[in-house]
Amino acid sequence: LQLAKINQIKIDEKELDLNSFKSVERPATPKDLLQRKALTIEEEDAKEKIREYLNENGLSGVKVVSAEFSLDGDRLFILINSESSVTYNIKRLHQDIQKIFKDAQLELRQIGPRDAAKLIRGMGACGLETRCCSKFLTEFSSISIRMAKTQDISLTPSEITGMCGRLRCCLMYEYDQYVEAI
Repeated sequence: LQLAKINQIKIDEKELDLNSFKSVERPATPKDLLQRKALTIEEEDAKEKIREYLNENGLSGVKVVSAEFSLDGDRLFILINSESSVTYNIKRLHQDIQKIFKDAQLELRQIGPRDAAKLIRGMGACGLETRCCSKFLTEFSSISIRMAKTQDISLTPSEITGMCGRLRCCLMYEYDQYVEAI
């Protein structure tokens, strides 16, 4: 059981795939909201414990992106991201972290740098108040240096690299128009 938030109203019902939605149990009660606040504090504590474990075991290149308990506190979902130079056994990592949180069923998932930047949020490298990936991108397309070359954009790494350390997602926005114009 988890809290949900309505993000859109006035949806065209004909275009909906109702099978893609999870069922809604009930509106959240004040008790549910207090429980969520209490769990938020526990989640921060959990992230700190995991960071300590990672540092003690020489895995400082593995970053805890998020930790979230289910509303009943029985499950703990952890998302991690790591530098490409770091090698580790994710199954062993899962087992070791499970020992720290014996009372909760642990689900550990590794995510890529673009997904991590999306969850962390923050200002975009271009100055937008919200990164494109956090604001409206739902999936990440393949982006290549050829896109920057075609658009005659400076190939200076600081100018074409996003906050995630990868090529900026916006390089794909006008690429097709440049190819067509050329």
